[in-house]
Amino acid sequence: FAERIVDWGFLSQEAEKRKIDQEPKVKQELAFQRDNVLAQAMFESLQSSVKIDDAAVEKYYNEHRNEFEVVKARHILIRVKGAPMQAVPGKPELTDEEALAKAQATRNRIEAGEDFATLAKSESDDAGSASQGGDLGEFRRGMMVPPFEEAALAAKVGDVTQPVKSPFGYHLIKVESHRVKPVTEVRPDIEDKLRPALASQAVA
Repeated sequence: FAERIVDWGFLSQEAEKRKIDQEPKVKQELAFQRDNVLAQAMFESLQSSVKIDDAAVEKYYNEHRNEFEVVKARHILIRVKGAPMQAVPGKPELTDEEALAKAQATRNRIEAGEDFATLAKSESDDAGSASQGGDLGEFRRGMMVPPFEEAALAAKVGDVTQPVKSPFGYHLIKVESHRVKPVTEVRPDIEDKLRPALASQAVA
């Protein structure tokens, strides 16, 4: 990259020596590029300086509350044969019917009193979360595959879902918290979303 910049510098200087910068087509292109750079800089300046009042933030928040809905959950995955993830070494490949049966049996064990996190460590085929007791942390809409997301958002806090089918297999999901972030917490994100539109209004 550094060598290329040096090459550009030498070529640019040579172009000026040969008066190429004075050719009509090149002069037109240089003027266009100058306008383009200045226009972008001006628009960025408008975005950073535009005034965003509380009413606009509140309006966006109330109209898009689901964007700020977050769930904290654990899960146990029973992988099906052919899933787009590596199988856990030493574990058998299960058919769809076998995976569903195992997921239901695991849920029955939880309903009978066994600890979800402990079972996740021994039974879950999601290597990334199994060692953490199935903990997925907090996630919002659009971060998980749709069937998983829909089930997690619909579940009551503390309950364990019925087996949920995804391309990876069958999930048991335990929601530990479900909340909508308050407007004070998400205000910077909302302002970032509003700035381009407000800057465009200023340009108009």
